[in-house]
Amino acid sequence: MKVKQIKIRKETMRGTVCWTVEGRAVGKGRWSYRSEEEALKGLRKMMNEVYGDATGFKELTYNESLDARRAISMMEGTGKSVIDACAFYKAHLNGVEVACPLVKDVVGKIDKSDSKNWVVKGGWLEHKHLEKISRETLAGHDYRLQRFLEKAGEIRVRDIDHSFIHGWLHGLKVTAWTRIDYRKTLLEFFEWCLFPNSWINVNPVKRVELNADWREIGGREVPIFTINQSERVLGALAGLSDDGMRRYVIACLFAGLRPEAEAMRITRDCFLESGELKVLSNKTGETRYMRLEDGVRKALLTPDWQGLMIGSLSNWIARWSLFQEKAGFKTRDKNPNGDKWQQDVMRHTYASYHLAKWNNRSLLAELMGNSEQVIRSHYRRPIPREEGEKFWQLIQDYAATRLS
Repeated sequence: MKVKQIKIRKETMRGTVCWTVEGRAVGKGRWSYRSEEEALKGLRKMMNEVYGDATGFKELTYNESLDARRAISMMEGTGKSVIDACAFYKAHLNGVEVACPLVKDVVGKIDKSDSKNWVVKGGWLEHKHLEKISRETLAGHDYRLQRFLEKAGEIRVRDIDHSFIHGWLHGLKVTAWTRIDYRKTLLEFFEWCLFPNSWINVNPVKRVELNADWREIGGREVPIFTINQSERVLGALAGLSDDGMRRYVIACLFAGLRPEAEAMRITRDCFLESGELKVLSNKTGETRYMRLEDGVRKALLTPDWQGLMIGSLSNWIARWSLFQEKAGFKTRDKNPNGDKWQQDVMRHTYASYHLAKWNNRSLLAELMGNSEQVIRSHYRRPIPREEGEKFWQLIQDYAATRLS
């Protein structure tokens, strides 16, 4: 409700300067005074009559009176009074206090009681789940945020500043690479808090610089298959009746597709007559076109292929374990002394041997949907060109044998 306003202004009447208290809006008429001091007294008297006894209110200083007049001037033309403005501002502050949640209330939760069908409930994790990121990526975000909640769960989102995050990140007893992953998760989370939720005015993570040892980062070797391991993988495929699994492994190992975010989404229609493969990444949200090596294309494109490249999604975990077992790798129940299947090993193998043969980081970055900086930091393992030639000859021989 609008509060009617009593105004005071300086005027010149018949060549004489005076101060006028305008009270007609509240039924008190219009009064003129010879000095500002007298006008202020008249204003206070009128306010007492209109709004009640002002006993207990302090006398305004001269500067406070000027502030009041400036405030009244600022409100002119808005149709609102200074009282309206104060009421709105106070309500806004109270609203911010109530609306800005605790960090723990907006992260979200994942119910993993059913290992095959996770249920993501609320918050940022549900937002990421709706983006259809891989379960592996979602689980990583969840783990890192749960650790963050141990320190920040009871704090309101807006009260987390860059110094808090800086101290927490550098207090983690993890590698430089892992600390970067934590920062990326927090960066995305607080960006979501900024927009579309408007709980904060600036993303505090953007000001956090990591004191990372870049020699450690650049020196980390990503896991890759040796030539012998790659031969074992192709040998296991040769005796496999699961065509969907066969295409999946070849696409990841010899085309470098991201396993869940890309390879599982490829259909027959993604292979264009131009010889290119259309890849829509569920991780980056971008579409790229990559030209496949002749042997890779021949190994993938078989006349009987319709629909998804991997075939049916049913029993995928069991099918995957069976393939790893046939290739001689350690699984939950078989081959306890076998090699461990490392995360993203097929994609890393593709990139490493591609560089070994063609030595073109810009081309590889385009093919993989990465930046050249990522390629430079991840793939520094020195591999002889001869090894690269052997790796790519494997798929040529496989395709020739399969089609013969």
